[in-house]
Amino acid sequence: MNFTKSTRITFFTAAAGIFLLLLFLQIQSDMPEDHIINPTTDLVQNDFSEGLLSNDLGQSQIDKLVEPVKSIGETDHKTNNNEVINEPEKSTQQLQLARSFSEAESALDAEKAAWEISNFDPDLADRLIMNLSDFCSVGRLGIYPEGLQQKNQSFCKNFQLSTRAKDLSPEELIQSDPFLRMEVNLEHRLERSMGESKTEVFTQLILNSNFPEQIDMLMGINYRHQEASGEPLWQLGSDTRKDRYPAANLMNSQITALTLFRCARFGGCGENHYYTAHYCATTMGGACEAEDTLEQMLYSITRPVDFALAQEILAELFRSR
Repeated sequence: MNFTKSTRITFFTAAAGIFLLLLFLQIQSDMPEDHIINPTTDLVQNDFSEGLLSNDLGQSQIDKLVEPVKSIGETDHKTNNNEVINEPEKSTQQLQLARSFSEAESALDAEKAAWEISNFDPDLADRLIMNLSDFCSVGRLGIYPEGLQQKNQSFCKNFQLSTRAKDLSPEELIQSDPFLRMEVNLEHRLERSMGESKTEVFTQLILNSNFPEQIDMLMGINYRHQEASGEPLWQLGSDTRKDRYPAANLMNSQITALTLFRCARFGGCGENHYYTAHYCATTMGGACEAEDTLEQMLYSITRPVDFALAQEILAELFRSR
């Protein structure tokens, strides 16, 4: 069977969401049929619960999350405009641009952020705009319920779809795929951690991420390791599960914690943000309300015990910073 190039692009953009959707469907199947979770009343209260679900972590915590990563050398980097910046400054700028892209409230704003990202990584900027074009395509917009369809059409208003995907061969798309390059680099770093705790290395890769897709890829690496070995590669939360939440599913809790950390570090999880709309379209399969925030979607499909453990994992991540 021969697939068109646009079909291949759709496959690439949806791949990260598919494995999360399968996991969350498993979570839903484990929940009692008569239990309908209400984010405002059922939320397990601790130091992080109200802040996370109100999208208000407190400025000091957010500032900490967008600080430059730990020492990565002082080598210089030249942008497409021949502006020389050092690595810590580059990292901070990348993180800020990633937040701008995730928090865009229109496709035009997201496109503007992507073009600024092209100063650091032209291939990544191209792929982000391709993904945005796929999200705003007529075929994709037509699959949602009416209220959500109107909201997404408003988001995509006046955005000109990219034709770059049609101009490249499948081989060229793979060769220039920045997400594949990121994932290979992450896997290589974990494989080289012979004398180090892989959990510690994994945690540092999360904390030092410059783009949200890196966190998505680490989720995938962790999930595939469990599929192959029977347990997650990342063991953060395993002791807490044994001691306090023996009924929790560690992998589901880790995915929930990483998704919430992604929201805190890169933003984009409010009801009008691009990442929320994209999450609704991929992970949730469109089964969400137009006014939902990403945290509300996530909480609605997560068992309370898994969410409680996720908050413990998230707190430990903050302490590791």
